[in-house]
Amino acid sequence: MIRFHDLEKNTINQPTVELETALPLPIKLVNEIEGTFMARLCHDTVDVVLKNAIYRFTPEFRFRISPDVTNSTRPFKTKVFSADQAYYDLLDQLLKLESCFKIKPPSDMAPGTLRQLLLESTCQRGFLEITSFVPEPSFDEIIVNGPEIFENLQLDQLESINRILIYDIGKNSSIMQSHVPSFATRSQAEGPTSLTNQAQPAESKIHTSLIRIILNYLEQKISGKFAEDIPLNREKVFRSAATKETLSEALKAIDKSLSLIKTDQHRHREGIKALVASFYADNFAELNRLDLSTMVEEFYTKL
Repeated sequence: MIRFHDLEKNTINQPTVELETALPLPIKLVNEIEGTFMARLCHDTVDVVLKNAIYRFTPEFRFRISPDVTNSTRPFKTKVFSADQAYYDLLDQLLKLESCFKIKPPSDMAPGTLRQLLLESTCQRGFLEITSFVPEPSFDEIIVNGPEIFENLQLDQLESINRILIYDIGKNSSIMQSHVPSFATRSQAEGPTSLTNQAQPAESKIHTSLIRIILNYLEQKISGKFAEDIPLNREKVFRSAATKETLSEALKAIDKSLSLIKTDQHRHREGIKALVASFYADNFAELNRLDLSTMVEEFYTKL
């Protein structure tokens, strides 16, 4: 599962498997057994259940989900892990960070080329994550305390690596500071500041951007007539500001378009799925500020 490697100390902090079963154990179990967390393995997804949050890991993303989403997905294997406090401290720090670098290295990429790309990420402190979903999901977190760490990485067997990500603490702090005003400039009546409760531009049309990307794909890959005939609420999709309600209308239209495709449906579904992933990555900051990122994540997972 999730292992933390300290190359400077030559140590690995990893959890211990306490139980493994094909039964979908209740997620409240982690609240009843001290020092444990749960991993529910499904097809190309892993739901990591902690005491205070649930995260879904996929080959492309990691995002927080609700218990309802977790319970609606039946796992083929459930594992219960125990770990020491040092492990949970590292895990808590990792899960609060957003990736600042991501690559799916080709199997024939030269190790030197990959190492140079990692050095150019300019990461000074944080985590480098090596993800694999074969034969089972595993996430190796290399603790980064300086760029010299990249020189000591073993970068062979690239064919088994799904992706490499870097979570830089300094860059995450800069992002937070650019969006969150200092405490001194806020009145006490405003309450605590978070990334998702800031005043937003009233006329953000991020949901319109998404539907236009998909309609453009349908026009090019199928036909303009097909794209025009897709039923959608034009008032909410094109003329209203981005909210959970208007984004929901856009996502419903995309889902409806997929059901209307009669030929090569799998190929077009994968094409649209890739567009949604690209849109999410390019617009994460705005989606997160508008509290819409989870909706896109869950829609992508269901595609």
